[in-house]
Amino acid sequence: MYAVREIDPDVAAMLRSARLRAGLSSRDAAEVIGCNRNTLLHLERADRAPSVALAERVAVVYRLTEDECAQLMSVARPGVGWSSPYSRTPHRRITNDRMRYRD
Repeated sequence: MYAVREIDPDVAAMLRSARLRAGLSSRDAAEVIGCNRNTLLHLERADRAPSVALAERVAVVYRLTEDECAQLMSVARPGVGWSSPYSRTPHRRITNDRMRYRD
């Protein structure tokens, strides 16, 4: 299991304001980004740092400025998540409930 790294509360607050500025609910944002809604909520509460791949998708969907994008990428964790070379299923997600594949 990977160690979960918390992020700066200022980055978390910036993510929430960027999502609201984009006019997205957390549910809609998660659907467009392609992640679980709880993942986004953990980011906005500064409970968990995103992977580089997730941070890149968030930056595009939220239309982050260059400064905001730099802030987000400074806390992103390389080598974890879907982009990890150690991922067992690089092209599919596995849902946590009952470990079923979901495309």
